[in-house]
Amino acid sequence: TYFVKDGVLFSYDSTKTEIKAIVGLPSSTDFYDITALDNRLYIATNRGIIDIDKNTKSTSEFLVLNINDVTVNGISFQNIDHLKSNENNIEIIFDIISSMPVSTYKIKYKIDDNPWKTINNTERNLRFASLSYGKHTIILRIEYGENVVERTFVFNIDTPFWLTWWG
Repeated sequence: TYFVKDGVLFSYDSTKTEIKAIVGLPSSTDFYDITALDNRLYIATNRGIIDIDKNTKSTSEFLVLNINDVTVNGISFQNIDHLKSNENNIEIIFDIISSMPVSTYKIKYKIDDNPWKTINNTERNLRFASLSYGKHTIILRIEYGENVVERTFVFNIDTPFWLTWWG
C-alpha cells in the first residue's frame, strides 16, 4: 500500500507494520497514480513519470537536482554562456526530487571565489541581482551525507561600452 503525506510518497507493509519513505517531491508536485510492475514503481505526477527500483535500499539514489528555468532580467534563457552588459540579473529556478525528508539535506551555492552559502531547504530559486561584468561561475549543490549533486553555470557578462577603450 502506498500513500502521500507532505509531498513524500510512503509505502506501508501491513505484514511487518512498517512504513518506509520512498521519494520526496517538491510541494508543487501533484501525484496522479502509482503502478508497481515487476521490481519497478512508476509514479505519475504533474511533472512527469518517476521510475523507481523497488528493491533499492539506498535513499541516496533518489537525490536529483532538476533545473526548471534560468531567467535573465525576468526572461527565460536557454543558453546563458554569453550575456550583454545589461543582462546581469540572473535567477535559477530548481526542484529537488529525493527519498528523504527535506530537513535531511542541505542546499548550498557558491558564486565565483566567494565562500559557500547555505539556503533554506524550502527555497527553490537563487537570485543574483546586478552582477558585475566579466566571467562568473555559479555552483548549486545539494548535500546528503557523503552524497553531493551539483549543477554549474558558467557565463560571461560583456563589459559596458563606457568602460571599453573606445567608449
